[in-house]
Amino acid sequence: MNFRKAILFGIGLTMLAALMACNNSSNSTNSSTTITANAGYTASATVGGSFGTFAVTVMQNGSPASGAAVTFTSPSVADGTFAGGTNNGTTFAATTGANGVATSAAFTAGTLAGAYTVTATVSGASTPASFGLTNTAGTAATLAISAPSSGSESAAVSTAFGALAVLVTDSDNNPVSSASVTFTVTPGAGGASAAFSGATPLTDTEMTGSNGIATTSQTLTANSTTGAFTVVVSSGSLTPVTFNLTNTVATSVLGAGNYVFYLGGTDSGSGDCANTSGETCSSPYFTSGTIQVASNGTIMGGELSFSDFNYYVQDGVTGGMVSASSAAASGDTNLTITINTGDVNLGPGGSTGAGSGTLVLDVAMISASKGLATEYDTWASSNGELNLQSTTLAAPSSGYTFVLSGVDGGGITDPLAIGGVVNVDGANTISGTGSVFDVDDIGSLTTDQLFTASSVSSPDQYGYVTFTLNTSALPSPGIILDGYMIDASHIRLIEQWLNDNLNATIAGTALGQTGTGTFSSSSISGSTYVISTAGGDPAGVLQAAGLLTFNSDGTMSGNISFNDLGAQSPQGGTTVTGGTYTIDASGTGNDGGTGRVTVTGLTDGGATFSYNLELYLTGDGHATVISLDGGDVLAGLSWQQASGTLNDSSLSGLYSMTLGQVDVVGTTEAEADAIGAFTATGIADSLSGYLDQNGSLVGGPVQADQTISATYAATSTNGVLNINPTGGGGSLLTGYLIDGTQGVIIENDNQALTLGYFANQ
Repeated sequence: MNFRKAILFGIGLTMLAALMACNNSSNSTNSSTTITANAGYTASATVGGSFGTFAVTVMQNGSPASGAAVTFTSPSVADGTFAGGTNNGTTFAATTGANGVATSAAFTAGTLAGAYTVTATVSGASTPASFGLTNTAGTAATLAISAPSSGSESAAVSTAFGALAVLVTDSDNNPVSSASVTFTVTPGAGGASAAFSGATPLTDTEMTGSNGIATTSQTLTANSTTGAFTVVVSSGSLTPVTFNLTNTVATSVLGAGNYVFYLGGTDSGSGDCANTSGETCSSPYFTSGTIQVASNGTIMGGELSFSDFNYYVQDGVTGGMVSASSAAASGDTNLTITINTGDVNLGPGGSTGAGSGTLVLDVAMISASKGLATEYDTWASSNGELNLQSTTLAAPSSGYTFVLSGVDGGGITDPLAIGGVVNVDGANTISGTGSVFDVDDIGSLTTDQLFTASSVSSPDQYGYVTFTLNTSALPSPGIILDGYMIDASHIRLIEQWLNDNLNATIAGTALGQTGTGTFSSSSISGSTYVISTAGGDPAGVLQAAGLLTFNSDGTMSGNISFNDLGAQSPQGGTTVTGGTYTIDASGTGNDGGTGRVTVTGLTDGGATFSYNLELYLTGDGHATVISLDGGDVLAGLSWQQASGTLNDSSLSGLYSMTLGQVDVVGTTEAEADAIGAFTATGIADSLSGYLDQNGSLVGGPVQADQTISATYAATSTNGVLNINPTGGGGSLLTGYLIDGTQGVIIENDNQALTLGYFANQ
């Protein structure tokens, strides 16, 4: 071979080598290996349970790879392990068959609940195969306290506890979801307890969430008794856990602001009672006014009106104090309000003209803005309300329904009631249009009366106004009323008998009316109203309560109870029979559309008592009411009953209560009022609580914290309950529910007269 050929041959070999190298490089780049998780594997198993086996397919250059080494890997022993695996069972080696499939050994879930991933890898594959798995918690094994972590909590009486929470776990300490858990209140030996806000106040059943925690969703509110009690939590067969809860003494007083109070009852005599008219010192009395309360409970000032058969005054308040009850340590949550007037005709000793000038009120708060009240000293016994006054008050305007009751100038045995609608239809003026009133002066009825030109003043700094109501039946000024405005729709009234020509001792309430002049039969047709009334008949004091249904055909039905000690309805009331009603037609005369509803010919089931009534509708579910019977006088308030079923389970939770009570001392009826709170247990049909009683006018003490305990049961009439003292021997009572939050109560025996009102705190 010559040199030239040798050179060419060398070049050719070089090119061939390069070409072969290029071909080899191309084959390596095109080689592809993949590993894929096969479908159909079990994705979830209980801790300790088996997932079975996992399979993968390995492909190389698009074809099944035989003999490829595959490694299956678990994140941890706690997640799961392979049978016969290495690294404590967290890895397992397998080889693909001719079909490219490799299969693991059986995989068992570990002890840790939750989601994780098992992977499978093979040499040459850039992405592993993945199996998304979840270990689920095992059977619930343990119940433990979660919050509060200490298992202990305290709350002031009548206030709410914080939420309670428990944790449910399995035997591996994993949270168990969707487990049913029941929280059950177990009252303490001393009566301390609490109630859940739901339909079953002693229990709250919840489900655990994904974190295994069940938390009370119902508010748990302490009752009115201080002391310790427990909430036991159970879940199936698990060992229960116990929260130790404590009701502590309430120390709060009223928030700063102006408060309007109103009381009606009997006193032992004011400064002018030693008169020559033959009247005794003791007298029906009324007082209402406004007190200005500072943040520390100090009463900074105010004004009040006082009226009994002997004495009338519109006076200033010189000071006083609001404090927690002196019996707070025993769980009494009432407030004591001391009001100083400096008037020697009022307060203990007032009948001699050397009184203390101080009124003491006992108040059971329903909310921060409203409480039930009674006078709580040895001079007088009464009941009424305390209300936070609106900070923006203007002169009364539009229509007001009103009720006034007490005694007339004939003497303390002559009850009197006036009811109606007064329409303030001008700036501080009352033309008489849209106004009407009726009078029941025992033995004398005056109906469908009109006001002539009258007036009302603008409020002073304490919300005090004066109504001057003129009528052709009396010389001017006819009726002058002191009014204390709570807000634009609620005014407390007391007659200025010393300065007008009615010359009676009466007081009451005015309620703002919606739609004055536009009322019609549709305003009441189909509705049921709960009534609460008191007054007198020839036998003495008379009380009546019940519920009246105004049927669409103009007839009446319902249930009613009365008591004058000489006769009374049986417990549970009697069925209303007979009776029709009409309503003043809109647009007919000055009194057209006033919302006055006339009920006539109403009797109880035994036909032992008859009723003729006037109701004056507000348009928002309330009414004032008086009787129009020649032989008796009744006056009071009425509430539209809530629709739906009201029964024993409707009475549930913590309630404040006030009772207007009359007892007999010798042959004389005398007042002995009470106020307090009770906790009702709904379908458990029991209630317990306390009453502060003022028996000073019946020879008894002013005594705090008298224990009450009773059972109750639904009757066949919707919203009517029989209430019996626990153990027997006490008074038989009937309750009439307005709704689940409030109701009225009346006594049904001849031991005493009792008429009360209760409302949820």
